[in-house]
Amino acid sequence: MKRIYALVCCLLIAGSIFAETKPRFGVVGGLTTTSTKFSTAIADIKGGNFNQFHVGICYNQPLILGFAIQPALEYNLKGVQFSQLEGFKDINFKTGYLELPVQVQWGLDLLGVLRPYVFAEPFIGFALTNTANDSNFSAKGWDFLKSRFEGGLGVGAGIDLFRHVQVSFRYFWNLGQVYKIDLKNLGNLSTGNCQGFKVSAAILF
Repeated sequence: MKRIYALVCCLLIAGSIFAETKPRFGVVGGLTTTSTKFSTAIADIKGGNFNQFHVGICYNQPLILGFAIQPALEYNLKGVQFSQLEGFKDINFKTGYLELPVQVQWGLDLLGVLRPYVFAEPFIGFALTNTANDSNFSAKGWDFLKSRFEGGLGVGAGIDLFRHVQVSFRYFWNLGQVYKIDLKNLGNLSTGNCQGFKVSAAILF
C-alpha cells in the first residue's frame, strides 16, 4: 500500500513538473462583497450579500514546479457602508476601479483534467466612478474618497478544469484608507478601507 501511495505522489509531482506550459488568454467575471470589517464580510457571505461585481480579461502563463502567473485587467465595483450616522440613513458608497491584479498560483496538475491551486494576488487600481445612495453625498462623492489610486492584496484558492475553466474564491483587502467622511460640524466621523470576498469564473482559450 505504501508503494501505491508513493507511486501516486510521484505521478502527481511529475505531472506538475512536466505540465503543459502553453500560455492562455481568457475572460473573467464574478461577484464581490465588500465592507470595512472582516466580521461584516463573513456576515455578507452567510447572507448571500454579493452586491458588487467584477469583469475583465486575463492571461495565464504556466511556469515550472506547479507555479503559474496570471495577471488580469478588470473593472471591479466595490464599496463600503457607513451606518449608524446620527441624523443620516445608512450611506453606501460604490466605487468602480480599473484594477490590475496579478495572481501567483501554485497547484498540482492531475493529468490535464483537474488542477487545484492556491494563490496570492497583489493588485493596484484607479477609480473610474464613485457614487453614493444619498443625494447629500452623490454630488460630492469624490470628496469622500481618500485617493483615486488604490492597492491591496488577495489570497485564495481555485480549481482549473480541463485547462479551459477556472473557478476561484479569495479574500482581499485594500492597504490603507479608501474612504473618509468628514461631515461639517461633526469632525472626522469615520474612516474605512475595503475588504471582502470575490468569487470568480474564467474561461481560458
